[in-house]
Amino acid sequence: MFLIGQLVSLLVSITARSTPLRSPKSAACPPRISDSWGPRPFVIASLLISISVAVSPVHAENYYIPNLEHLTEHPIECMNGTVFSTFVDVFGIYLVATPDAPDSYVKHSANVLAEYLDNDEDGAPDDPAVTNFLAEGNYIVPIWASNDRDAFFEGTRGTYCEDNVGTAASLYYLEDQWAIGGIEVADSWDTNLEEIWHVISKGWYAVYPESFGDAYEEGGNESTLMEAMDLARGGKFLTPPEQYPPRSWYNYYDESCSYACQLHEYFYWGVVANIGALEKVPSKCGPSSDSQEWTLCTREQLRETDPMMFALLNEDGFNFPTTIPDGNYRGLNPYNPDEPGAVTPDDSEEQEGTPVPSSSSSMTMFSALLQAVQTARSEDGGQRRQATGESFAEADAASQLAKEQGANAQARAAGASGEPASISAMPHYLLLTMTCFMGLLGLRQLRS
Repeated sequence: MFLIGQLVSLLVSITARSTPLRSPKSAACPPRISDSWGPRPFVIASLLISISVAVSPVHAENYYIPNLEHLTEHPIECMNGTVFSTFVDVFGIYLVATPDAPDSYVKHSANVLAEYLDNDEDGAPDDPAVTNFLAEGNYIVPIWASNDRDAFFEGTRGTYCEDNVGTAASLYYLEDQWAIGGIEVADSWDTNLEEIWHVISKGWYAVYPESFGDAYEEGGNESTLMEAMDLARGGKFLTPPEQYPPRSWYNYYDESCSYACQLHEYFYWGVVANIGALEKVPSKCGPSSDSQEWTLCTREQLRETDPMMFALLNEDGFNFPTTIPDGNYRGLNPYNPDEPGAVTPDDSEEQEGTPVPSSSSSMTMFSALLQAVQTARSEDGGQRRQATGESFAEADAASQLAKEQGANAQARAAGASGEPASISAMPHYLLLTMTCFMGLLGLRQLRS
């Protein structure tokens, strides 16, 4: 906002000096030397524009509307020839599946991943910094069986993939639940809503550590999410107690789950309650639920009972999902009741694979220019820079590096403003317009 304000002030000054007001009856006076403009204002404007564009999400990353095509190769060589045979690119984060994973499961999960990242389905991630972190960390969402998991980690030992592919959570096609068509259509819970969120949440912990950080250090600063969880559990418990206080609404008793693990589960419960998913499946929450781990079944209950979590998700400037993913991103996977899971993608009004800027704003007159620039850069779209990866055995060891990378991703998306929410690219289009206008005025002044 500071940059925009400076540019507006400069533009007003230039316009005022370039088009002075005169009485129609008065003779035009020759301009004084002090009234003429040199190149200095335009140099300043150019510098401000350069800084603004440099921190712009449009400059930081180009996104393409995912078509969720099933690919046979991954851009990282050591991922090929392993247990996986199917790869689906979702904003640079890959859903990967083994040959025995049902095709309908793969399509559904890829669409849920896309819906979580782009919940308003405008073709661009809702939070570019989080998406950047996950893509650059080579995070994957695997669909496999337990023996496939063991074979993958054994087979990638000693390769680039061992330390540079992030596996935060998995889906097991022989064990987990797939609500094909969405939880309301299937009338059952969808494990994808939990496990895929656990992968995405890694970006939130790293990019916004003050609000969502999960690395607890005794005597150190705690994130707002940690403070909210302590209230929800009735106290700070580094390990689960034998009995939680009576008024607590989040009770997790798995002794193998560390404090960070407890935080991850708490974050997931808050998100699915906030989007209204829990109230759709009574067996998941409430008196008739399978467990009493979480008792806030509706968004309204979350607002009344857990105001800190509610504020994080709705009032603190972050862009979280607001609708329940149903496995049909932008009409790519419509539910067919006659053949559950069968998919016939509809032709979209927009050509899938069309490059779009990382912004929720509508495309303007500059769309053609932006698309041309992005197309020229598209060859680099499939290449992901080396970043930290988290295997199941190395999650704690990678925590500090993940925090540093998260700060870098946040800086790229938020620029110098420090604002937590994703910055719209629209002001940068306006800045480009102002640059052209000031350039024309500058030429006029130099010629005169």
